[in-house]
Amino acid sequence: MAELQNHEVRDCFERVTRLESRAFKPYSVPRQPGCARMHQNESPLSDELRDGIAEKWSALLKKHWQGSAGPNEYPELGSAALRKAYASSLGLPVEEVEVFSGSSEALYTLASGCFSPRSRVAFFDPSFSLLSELVQLWGARKVPISLGARFEVLEESLFSEEVLSADVCVLCTPNNPTGQCVPAPLLERFLETARGLVVVDEAYFEFARFRNSEHKTWIGESARFPNVLVLRTLSKAWGSAGLRVGALVGHPFWVSFLGGLKRPYSIAQASEICAVHALQEKDMFLSKIVSETVRACEWLEKELRQIPGLEVYESQANFVLFRTEKSQKLAVKCASENILVRQLPNNLLRVSPWSAGANRRFIEIVRKEQNA
Repeated sequence: MAELQNHEVRDCFERVTRLESRAFKPYSVPRQPGCARMHQNESPLSDELRDGIAEKWSALLKKHWQGSAGPNEYPELGSAALRKAYASSLGLPVEEVEVFSGSSEALYTLASGCFSPRSRVAFFDPSFSLLSELVQLWGARKVPISLGARFEVLEESLFSEEVLSADVCVLCTPNNPTGQCVPAPLLERFLETARGLVVVDEAYFEFARFRNSEHKTWIGESARFPNVLVLRTLSKAWGSAGLRVGALVGHPFWVSFLGGLKRPYSIAQASEICAVHALQEKDMFLSKIVSETVRACEWLEKELRQIPGLEVYESQANFVLFRTEKSQKLAVKCASENILVRQLPNNLLRVSPWSAGANRRFIEIVRKEQNA
């Protein structure tokens, strides 16, 4: 945040802003044009698939804007067509689905409605970095759920009294950045026992389901678990992070409440049009993107395991997590060769596959630096 030199501005700032908002650290990710973006958990698209999607979406927008609507008009306030398409894709009644500008906006909306200085919010440590930021912004208290040495979910941590009694519990499965899933029997027992609102973030669900056909979703369980919400997104398995479209799924009461708190017109008209097509034509997106991404992840993991000095962790998502004492040096070297990786505390690095050439070059850099 810029320094305040003018005392009148500073006095006004200190009078009208909350302490929590002053301490808030904006979400920030490096963006360098032309780099291999292995740092943001995006799913890579082949040139053929990307060009095919772009051609189809361009035609859809042209057709839509040649009719009665135009880009000068606001999108539909209730996103009815998009909600209907998302609900149909999930096999749910539309009353159980609300759409947001990505699942991150759903989390922001949840925080605005449910987090306060008297709230206790539980989530894995580590987990999606946005969760800690939202807890801080709204002055809530974080209840960390510790993980095992290999980032596995520990029953004794999950079922501690502090977690079970938390006002809100957000469980990412697979978890980001660790890639581990909560075992279904364990999670089911937790949902039966927890006394607060539980949010199951399934942003990486499709990758885990591809690896394990029995990987369970908690969508469609609102009658059994009325205080459980599920998050989904088109950003990962659908290869459509640029659309910024996600969904919150659950009991109609919660869906209606949080939908009412959503920012008006938060999803752009163009995104709605393209997202409806993506959801209706899921076979064009999901199977190819997920299978190619998982294969690339497995290749990266196999190559990394063959390099001395690395500790590679099992992942069910679209990224690979590993530890090395040379994490800082590796990240700098990769960036110098236009490959971006995600640095995390405790010498951890997280990478998602990109193009075949970028993946090979990344492995070459790691091998060379580790052997230096």
